[in-house]
Amino acid sequence: MPQKAQETTKMKTAEKMIPDLRFPEFKGEWEEKRLGKEFPFIRNGFVGTATPYYAESGVKYLQGKNVKNGAISENCLIHITEAFHKKCQKSQLKNGDVLMVQSGHVGECALVTKEYEGANCHALLVLTPSDNIVSKFYIFYFYSSRGKRAIQKVKTGNTIEHILSSDLKPMHVLTPDSAEQKKIADFLLLVDGRIEGLEKKRELLAAYKKGLMQKLFNQSLRFENGNQPFPDWEEKRLGEVSRIRTGKLDANAMVDNGPYRFYTCAREYYRIDVYAFDTEALLISGNGANVGYIHYYKGRFNAYQRTYVLDLFEQNILFVKYFLSERLTQRIEREKKEGCMPYIVLGTLSEMKIPVPCLEEQRKIAECLSAVDRKIGQVETQVEQTRKFKQGLLQKMFV
Repeated sequence: MPQKAQETTKMKTAEKMIPDLRFPEFKGEWEEKRLGKEFPFIRNGFVGTATPYYAESGVKYLQGKNVKNGAISENCLIHITEAFHKKCQKSQLKNGDVLMVQSGHVGECALVTKEYEGANCHALLVLTPSDNIVSKFYIFYFYSSRGKRAIQKVKTGNTIEHILSSDLKPMHVLTPDSAEQKKIADFLLLVDGRIEGLEKKRELLAAYKKGLMQKLFNQSLRFENGNQPFPDWEEKRLGEVSRIRTGKLDANAMVDNGPYRFYTCAREYYRIDVYAFDTEALLISGNGANVGYIHYYKGRFNAYQRTYVLDLFEQNILFVKYFLSERLTQRIEREKKEGCMPYIVLGTLSEMKIPVPCLEEQRKIAECLSAVDRKIGQVETQVEQTRKFKQGLLQKMFV
């Protein structure tokens, strides 16, 4: 683990040339260099349209949307023909190159690994390192506070920000020797591996929950009452088992630091100084990008006029919440008018059929799914804590 740098009487020099957190085997000040010396070949990826050269398969063609959070994503990855790739030699990629987004989310960067060696790119800056340079160190550097400030100083543009290769070459960076670069990069890669592992665990738990909900609600998986089966399920309308109302307020009615929660059609809640409901309820977003999103809350709150408030349940409220979260989106999609933003009308909810097991089986189902949710929440907390730990390292391990 890195340690706090030893104090020195040369405070000004220490503040500028020695990081706060350092591995104990390394001493001395970091050296200021031009980025163009560390990466003597900095060039633009292909600029223009490659539409006539797109192919269903062929050479991978990376764009700005494929570079995010220090990694390359194949989401929306496209390909180009071999012939076009050969024409664009300057934008061909080598193992160890650093990619930086040139326009839009400027400064996002990623390392070209063996998997992408020989790929091509569009509207990205490509930085090819000199010998004895640890490229991954610079990925982390650009995400540190100092690196972000350096990028901020040289990027231009109002509506759409951008950066040029000529902006990067004269940029000054503070850097240690290659041995310390590698040590820092390897340590931060371990932290990234921890984050990646936790995120994978979260994805697996979410997939497990989804499969479990499907089996529980189609009754292919049933709980038992001791060694005896529970009674057959009934079918009712949601309007029969709960009261359904809407809020009365505009979406902009929230206030800062209000004592009560204010639910709109967003995934988060806001604050307000007046409550209209004092109950245990499900709150369902009635329109917008998060249509069908469900909150559970018990207490005093207020709601937007397109947010549905369901309360006075005859059934286990969490059982109903899990059922709706598994089936409501499908119903909304079926009722959606072509070309229109999806929304919920009262009949969508009140007439929706809901299976009703006995209360004891409802309780068991709700407890089972709640236990999975708690586990997912624990992993999400670990992800967030590890991300904060990494941000602290990026703050202190770079000058």
